[in-house]
Amino acid sequence: MYYKASTHYFKGDLNVSGRIECNGEFKVVEVNTDQINPKDIKINMNNVADSVFEKGYDLKDLYEVENYVNENKHLPGVPSAAEIESEGVSVSKMTNILLEKVEELTLHMIQLKKENEMLRQTIENMQK
Repeated sequence: MYYKASTHYFKGDLNVSGRIECNGEFKVVEVNTDQINPKDIKINMNNVADSVFEKGYDLKDLYEVENYVNENKHLPGVPSAAEIESEGVSVSKMTNILLEKVEELTLHMIQLKKENEMLRQTIENMQK
């Protein structure tokens, strides 16, 4: 079935069994988020954060991160709460930012584990 319309307003419920496809812009004015219950949502993303694991990535020292957080009240590379509240944020962009922060935390944990093992070895050597 094909339906071509200019502008039409519908009041009431619209139930669709199957797939709705939109070519162009799809604008949702207001949604009651208590009523949304999807099984899954797929987001197409570009520039996924795995660059964190590349050589030359500028992994901030934890002291730099601490200073930034104390001064700006949010993580570096993450929009502030005020920015998000006023401008909103793309779900794919925020997902990528959060992935980048998880990957950075993982690298910091690996570094700390290595330091901890070296200190433990030093203590064991001193006790001999």
